[in-house]
Amino acid sequence: MFRSKFVVVALVIWLATLTGVTWLLFLVRANTLASLDSEQAQQAWLKWKQNEADQSESGTEPVRRKVPKSDEPPALLLMRDRFAPLLAGALVTWSFFFGFSALVLHGLLHAKPIDRRDGDDLKRP
Repeated sequence: MFRSKFVVVALVIWLATLTGVTWLLFLVRANTLASLDSEQAQQAWLKWKQNEADQSESGTEPVRRKVPKSDEPPALLLMRDRFAPLLAGALVTWSFFFGFSALVLHGLLHAKPIDRRDGDDLKRP
């Protein structure tokens, strides 16, 4: 009976945390879209991109890097165009870590104590 209670509690906690992760990602998406999907943010991105192109051509920067090709900030593209795979990846990753943690906790709670009085566990066959 204890195992079935553990499973029910673990499932309830898992669903609650999945809901929390989903809500948090939607909140981050809304804030990102509100802040980066404006003309001012677009102009700031284009200005930064042009500065990077100028530095790359002049060779004054210590590390050479590629100039971004996109005319929109990467965070905007990620949250607007690639949100579904981002959400799916986050939920799968969270589920994996939660499941692993639940298995470890289940093992800790249901482990049978080792009787060390006779010293049999120290003998090698």
